[in-house]
Amino acid sequence: MGIFAARATKRLIEADLAPTGNWLKLPSDWPAVDRADLLTLAALHTLTQIDVEDATSTWAAAGGKVNTGEVAGKSLRSLLRVEGGVEGGCRFVLGAVDPVGGFTGDWSLQATPEAAGVRLAVPSCRTREDALVNADLFAWVRSAHAQTLSDGPPLRLTDGPPRLDGLVESQALRAPTLFHDASPFADDYVMPLPSAFRDGVRIPVPATEREPLVTLLHACGLPVESGPGTDQGLCAVDLDGGRPGPAARLRLVGGLPGMDSDELVIELPQESELGRRRTFRATVCLLWRIADRGRVVCPRTVQTLVGYLEDCGVDRSDPDRQAVFRPTWNPDLPLGVVPLRPGTSLPVALCVRGHGDSLMDCLAAAQTWLVVRERTWTHGMRAASRRNNRVYSMRRPAFLTRDGNRLPYLRYAHTGVADVETVVLTSADKMWFWECVLRSSVGADGVRESVLLVDGLSQTDGLLGYGAELLRLLGAFARLVQSAEPAAGIRTITLEL
Repeated sequence: MGIFAARATKRLIEADLAPTGNWLKLPSDWPAVDRADLLTLAALHTLTQIDVEDATSTWAAAGGKVNTGEVAGKSLRSLLRVEGGVEGGCRFVLGAVDPVGGFTGDWSLQATPEAAGVRLAVPSCRTREDALVNADLFAWVRSAHAQTLSDGPPLRLTDGPPRLDGLVESQALRAPTLFHDASPFADDYVMPLPSAFRDGVRIPVPATEREPLVTLLHACGLPVESGPGTDQGLCAVDLDGGRPGPAARLRLVGGLPGMDSDELVIELPQESELGRRRTFRATVCLLWRIADRGRVVCPRTVQTLVGYLEDCGVDRSDPDRQAVFRPTWNPDLPLGVVPLRPGTSLPVALCVRGHGDSLMDCLAAAQTWLVVRERTWTHGMRAASRRNNRVYSMRRPAFLTRDGNRLPYLRYAHTGVADVETVVLTSADKMWFWECVLRSSVGADGVRESVLLVDGLSQTDGLLGYGAELLRLLGAFARLVQSAEPAAGIRTITLEL
């Protein structure tokens, strides 16, 4: 069997040149997306057309060959990922996420543009008994992408921010069985919301520091309204993050006559558990920004805020804190997912025309509405060994870094442990599930054009990898841009599945 399987594998992974149609020539009224961006969007379209079905991959045996004895207890449902901007093109990778944030690939398919088309090649692969691992899925991806390159991806450009209604559904993950391995999205946990936040918040602050506090709130980067004498109080910060429905708000309310204190009031609407966690993280990040910037101008207010934030904090040095973890799902508990269904309009780029100096700040603020997920893993036969070997990690938004510099790439990545308000950095070799890149250029008419492009996606079981977090980022970013730069025009590019 070995020699025939080896020959079949060699034929299967031979490089080939796929022709492209004339879809790469977009109309002149399209925004600042270039040929490389279009090829990335084509790869994203191919990803959405593939059914990973019951394919499994192992995070054991990182070399070129997989032995059956090595995979027991070390397999998950396969994750298919598209990576944009790799060697001048795009790359498909199929593999498994290990418990501590590594990624072991079964194979990768590189799509590199050339003058006559796009070259499809295989930079790496694994075999089992000389046969390519998940060979049928590889053949499907390769064939489907060649068809996409010929026909072009079904893209649509619309005016305004993305329409997100109906894209996120409540759905339980498929539970592992004897015949089906666990999902790579399983074993996510969250910390319980602190009692100091759950039912709303009222924080007394000195009225003598009212003016600098109002200034800090206006400079916080979030939508702010002022209205003395109105129901908004002295100042109100919108904490909805672009979500529809009743909005959470932080209001600065003046004290009654004769009182020497005002109040910061955090109003929490009725919302889902996931929505409440988004509001909590955005609120904590906002209060820490105020505390960090206000140490000189309003020290007493900062002292009060720091005390409240410490009450909301978590002792992440506790080796047994997993005892209070709450699962994000179980077979009876649905969670917000983005299924890949025909007829879905999936936003993949936000195009901003106009002044764009604050867009990176908008991106940094938008990621504060994304949920931080806790992970834990251990090994060992005895309780003491398992306690000593326990490793904590997170899945959360993180900016890509290179040579110590933060790049305009935001990923939902597997990271080390950090406080929820911390802006986390990640390196290129760490596991991630989706990626957005922010770029700007000046058009021929002298007007700046910027694009927040989805540069990478992953999926398994017909679900986008943390797709609800990606859509929330796009919605929050659009909301913040509209607030910070009301004269800027926003258009959305969607993939029509």
